[in-house]
Amino acid sequence: MQKNTPLSCNLTTTKAAHSYAIIDAYAIITEYLQCDEPENEERFIEMENAIEKLKIAFPDSLYKQLQTFIKTHFEPMVYNYRSVFQEEFTEEFGAWGENGTFIIKVPEKENFIKMLVIHIKKITEIREQFEDFAIEYMQPYIL
Repeated sequence: MQKNTPLSCNLTTTKAAHSYAIIDAYAIITEYLQCDEPENEERFIEMENAIEKLKIAFPDSLYKQLQTFIKTHFEPMVYNYRSVFQEEFTEEFGAWGENGTFIIKVPEKENFIKMLVIHIKKITEIREQFEDFAIEYMQPYIL
């Protein structure tokens, strides 16, 4: 039987803290991606702030990787919306008005539904990218 030394207890505690923080971050991000509007700036900032609170319990290298992933995959949904969701805003579905809004052409309901399907597919693609990231980079740290 192995004797617990202060160093071995400290390492176990650190690993447990990493695990809990990573699990919490995963839950926060998953909830964010499942909300109605992950492209909403307020929701994005709430998610970032919640992740920031976990920083102290994260392994440094993983926290940096997670921040890079967030900046690469989530931030553009909020701050570069037209580019990320450009497939929705084509002449097939409508045109941009003078005031910067997209005007859906007739039949509006049918075109809106088609645009919504494209939007959901894009969000799903981003969710899948996060799942792949979580499996590759976050899961190895969990006890």
